[in-house]
Amino acid sequence: MVKFVISAILGGVMCLTLTACSKRPAGPTTTQVYDKGKAVVAMLAKGDFAGVTSQFDPTMQKVLPEQQLKAAWDSLVSKNGAFQAQQMVSNAKEGGLDVATVTCQFAQGRQKVKIVFNQQLQISGLWIQPSP
Repeated sequence: MVKFVISAILGGVMCLTLTACSKRPAGPTTTQVYDKGKAVVAMLAKGDFAGVTSQFDPTMQKVLPEQQLKAAWDSLVSKNGAFQAQQMVSNAKEGGLDVATVTCQFAQGRQKVKIVFNQQLQISGLWIQPSP
């Protein structure tokens, strides 16, 4: 009888532990990261810098305000010509964060827009790099 009670208690504790562990956020899916990366680049191409910065995490909001993002994009366009299309999107995990890299075609060349997302799908990093 004692063994049964102990087994029942241990079983209940294990069940509660598994239930609590299963409720942890799993983070964004590959599809969510892919879609969000494409959407961010589409907003940049349309000039919706407020829309992009509204998705920044608190640190990014401090280090890259809307006007600086606009200036960076305008500089990119002045050097590479008008944005033409998104060509390819790839996903990766880097340091526990999700990264979408969107290869973009401009009138005078290609550039990669690298967007880092945290667990809440907020933008934690944003880089623009030349693409070979």
